[in-house]
Amino acid sequence: MKKLLMMIFILLMCISAAGQYGDAFIFGERILSMTQKSIDTKDRDIVLKSVAFLYAQTKREDEGVAALRMIKNESEFIPAVMTFARILSDKSNFKKAVEVTALLKNEYRVEMLIDISESMINSGRVNECRDVLNTAEREILESFDPYRRTKFYSLLSSNHHRIKNIPKALELISKALWTAQSIKDSDKKAFALKDVSLAYLSMNNRIISMFVENQINSAKNPMTLMEISLHYIEAGEKEGAKKFLNTAKKRAEKEKNMKLKAKMLYEAAYIYAKLGMTKSSEECAQISLSSAKMIQSRSDRINAIITANNIFQKDDVYASALQEIPLISDYSERVSMMIDISSGYMSMGMKEKSFFLLKVILGELKKNKQLLNMENVLERVSDIYIDYGSSRECMDFISFVKRDFSEYPLIISKMYYANGNCSDAVKYSDKSKDWKKRSIQKIKITELAFNSFDKGLSQDMLEIMLKEISNSNDALYKSIFLSEVALLCVKYEIPLEKRTLSLLEKI
Repeated sequence: MKKLLMMIFILLMCISAAGQYGDAFIFGERILSMTQKSIDTKDRDIVLKSVAFLYAQTKREDEGVAALRMIKNESEFIPAVMTFARILSDKSNFKKAVEVTALLKNEYRVEMLIDISESMINSGRVNECRDVLNTAEREILESFDPYRRTKFYSLLSSNHHRIKNIPKALELISKALWTAQSIKDSDKKAFALKDVSLAYLSMNNRIISMFVENQINSAKNPMTLMEISLHYIEAGEKEGAKKFLNTAKKRAEKEKNMKLKAKMLYEAAYIYAKLGMTKSSEECAQISLSSAKMIQSRSDRINAIITANNIFQKDDVYASALQEIPLISDYSERVSMMIDISSGYMSMGMKEKSFFLLKVILGELKKNKQLLNMENVLERVSDIYIDYGSSRECMDFISFVKRDFSEYPLIISKMYYANGNCSDAVKYSDKSKDWKKRSIQKIKITELAFNSFDKGLSQDMLEIMLKEISNSNDALYKSIFLSEVALLCVKYEIPLEKRTLSLLEKI
């Protein structure tokens, strides 16, 4: 196992150092053969997946495919092959990406072929794209779920239209519409028709699209219509999005369950805001807030009020919630609510109130350490300081954690890392007794060092990371962490030096 891990890493490091892929890959077959003997079957699939992705990133696709073929668990194999094909497609290696899809069956292959065809069109590879589109169409079977068939036909239609193959585009969109009509569930049918409508819109056929949209509007669930409106926004079709959202709002207003009503109207407010419809957004937020205040459960009521105020953004709303929070019996829930409000104050630009509330929370935490998952709470608080705090405010928080919560050194390390201080980030990560968490933190610090373009710092962090990895007897995680570091070395072109090789030999 030691030899396997070292060879995986040396392989990638040599690629990085040499700037080419030649002789370093004579280790490839040896790595794959040793993998079968060194790690349990379940864990072996994870290692093989990592090795395959490394090969895909470094222009050794055949070796990567060989690694993929050795994965036994289908739940690991299918997403691994799809990711591998996407990596190749992103690198414009379309021919190999298409070949790799042959490892997939049925719907998964069709999905990937359509993805690849879109990338080909975007890259101007129109002639090659025709064959891929035709292959994808042939792979669609009647046994596929009607929703999936509708989606595939719609996407293929749009892509054929993009390459000016209009007759085929019209043929496929007709198939899509016909297939969607066979779906009995109104919400599923609405989602399927959404794909058909957007395909018609991509062809500038707004008359038929309007006909399809009228059918979509018959969906009973307001949340379904809201989700469809988000798809329309993503496609740049704001008018259609407004239509569905208006229908969803009217239906949500009739909901008698106050908790559900508050949730739906909040979602509507959020989407109206995305559309730039401020007045409609505020109106929905107000209804959401009013509904939230009528929820019987105190806990659900306060959470719904806090959520609604993300849009409404009124100080007095948070103030009323803060008055009621002390009545919540669960201490951890009280703290979570107060952190949510603190974050909300930050988004409102009320920094002083937010930090005052955080200091109140932190003061209380010292007295009740045993009542909370303290590390998770400190993680959430540290995120607020990182996102909104100045360097001085972050240092104040670091000092507080050092003084009162020194048993959580990874929080301190995280803060130093976020402020670009690699040396102190490493120093405090070393104080953690959890090897896996410590290693994950050091990988983040390593990337920070690599991204600084400071060669000395980069080599120092590489050595620190390799020493950390060598300290464990966990073969699986050693291989995963080595693969992560190897990818970073390739990404940032970090050269392999003699002292690094010496460390690798000890792993």
